[in-house]
Amino acid sequence: MRVPLTVALAILAVRGASAAEPVRAVKLFSATPVTESAPCANPLQCSPTRDRVVYDEMLLVLSCRARPTAVLSGTPDGRGPLIVDNFIEVNGSNVCVGGAADNGTEQCYNVPFFGAIGSRALDAAPPVAPIDVRAAMPVHGRGAVLFSLIDYGGLYFNSDVWLVTDCAIHQKASICHKPGTPAEKILTVGSSAISGHLRHGDTLDLSACRR
Repeated sequence: MRVPLTVALAILAVRGASAAEPVRAVKLFSATPVTESAPCANPLQCSPTRDRVVYDEMLLVLSCRARPTAVLSGTPDGRGPLIVDNFIEVNGSNVCVGGAADNGTEQCYNVPFFGAIGSRALDAAPPVAPIDVRAAMPVHGRGAVLFSLIDYGGLYFNSDVWLVTDCAIHQKASICHKPGTPAEKILTVGSSAISGHLRHGDTLDLSACRR
């Protein structure tokens, strides 16, 4: 799992005065060449549920307006095709569209595959178009959004993946630490520490701290 110390962030443009929200490009994942992964339990039929492996992930804390914009792209301008073997989840849901289907699961790449171990992801197979993920963004407030790269056997690879959005990205967030215990308290932590705290039972819901 990748948890960077800093978030690569670029301000691309400023919308009109009515919107007053800059468009930000956040690099979620750097490109990974074609890499051999663990074999499937059944080599003749890899399963996106049984053989599912998260090979990279990024958690962001975002604040969004009522109608946010949010696109996953291979480039920071929001227009670049991207590729992920097998697919991308946002908060646990596959968001890939326009790719090959496997066992009813849409992939973030197309066929034919013509890569080799070590080759660049975008040279290995046809990519998919940028993906609109605004429906997965928090609305009217702050929320955690988890982006995950999923593989389920054979090979894995991905292009650069950027989130291009007008949501605000928080470098720090307040969390309720150890809710319901004598050590319960509100802490402010940096973006690199958020996912670790959440895995240990802390929460972004400050109302859970009642002491």
